[in-house]
Amino acid sequence: MNRLITEAQLNISVGELKASIDDLLKDVKIDTKHDVPYTAGYSVNDKTVYIDHEVPKFMTTKEGRKVDVWRFLVVHEIIEKSMLMTHKLDYPHAHQIALRMEQATVEDEDRVSWNEYNTWMMKVVDDVQNRKEWPNVPKDLDMTPYKDLNDKTTMRNMHVKEGAMGLTLIKRLNESTKPIF
Repeated sequence: MNRLITEAQLNISVGELKASIDDLLKDVKIDTKHDVPYTAGYSVNDKTVYIDHEVPKFMTTKEGRKVDVWRFLVVHEIIEKSMLMTHKLDYPHAHQIALRMEQATVEDEDRVSWNEYNTWMMKVVDDVQNRKEWPNVPKDLDMTPYKDLNDKTTMRNMHVKEGAMGLTLIKRLNESTKPIF
């Protein structure tokens, strides 16, 4: 039988995963200078991934290895934004797909157990989300996750300026309903 796709291409490959992720990351700007209430997010135009300024770049595993967690977060955000834009999924569904890709990246690329990584990351997420306010949110942060979860409290505490593209998106999506704030 003459196959156009080789057996090696059909099998799971850590090397191919790494190469694919490298390709995903090459054209994305990473910004770590802002407040991002859900720990990480993306710009409305999908050109920038935002990681909250307090998220450490590395975690140290139980074995003492340093692992770049920003890479995992960026993979998650790129996949999530793609699912929202291209496939018109709602945020919870897009998030689940992105979370599974993040898990595969964590386990395959860096040989870290998902449980160890996720336990560490949930502490970081809690630290970011337990703030009372987020005064320095990127002006073009995509607000879809906050809108889809109807998270009015977080949106109020973001101090998003009236002209912010993310806020404009929310207003456009809610034109027929009462204001979010």
